[in-house]
Amino acid sequence: MESEAQPILNYSILDKVLEVSSYILLIGYWMMIITSYADLPNKIPIHFNALGKVDHYSIKNSIFLLPMIGSFLTVIFTFLSRNPSNAHFKLPPNAENPELQFRLMARMLRWVKLSILLVFILIDYRTILIAKGNAEGLGGLFLPFFLGIIFVPIGYFSFRLNKIR
Repeated sequence: MESEAQPILNYSILDKVLEVSSYILLIGYWMMIITSYADLPNKIPIHFNALGKVDHYSIKNSIFLLPMIGSFLTVIFTFLSRNPSNAHFKLPPNAENPELQFRLMARMLRWVKLSILLVFILIDYRTILIAKGNAEGLGGLFLPFFLGIIFVPIGYFSFRLNKIR
């Protein structure tokens, strides 16, 4: 049984910037959480409704949940972006320019990874401000921001992939 030949993806400058930016953001994220932890009250907001208002509180240790999820997702998305076929991205048997298709899929995964980290950082930054009494809720623009930053890259790259197929 022959295995499918996968194109070897060389990183462009943009790909390198996206990768490095994700790791810099992740390190900065952990630094923000760790340096803020001691000053947090015992109960902090952990859930917000669609309008960005706090609707549930928990112990301050829960501030580590999103950075742990973000770290896990960063590792998974990095792995998948290095070999998009691991994401079950299958090309049709008569695919033209498979390298371009794999490159676009890998770049989409990098953008989504970066977007998720930005959303998590914003949520926890606002959580810290709210817990310290310096803000109320995530703000009315959070939901449109969240939807845009996650789904615009997915939509853009899906359009590009469908266009070249």
